[in-house]
Amino acid sequence: FAPRACLQAGVLLSSRLSQIIAAAAIGLEKGFITPLIKDDIVLLAIVTCLLGPIGFKLLTRAGSDHME
Repeated sequence: FAPRACLQAGVLLSSRLSQIIAAAAIGLEKGFITPLIKDDIVLLAIVTCLLGPIGFKLLTRAGSDHME
């Protein structure tokens, strides 16, 4: 992946990640979720932020093969 494209994707995904972490912290503070669930939510958010662009790149490559 090109460094510029990686940086662009990181900037876009960082706001989403921040919102998920904030929501999990609020849920924990209000007693809606346990610390273990909060940690699971944050881990899942990080994993999806890392794997999302890779999956998108793979899918767009596969889709471009069929268009030619």
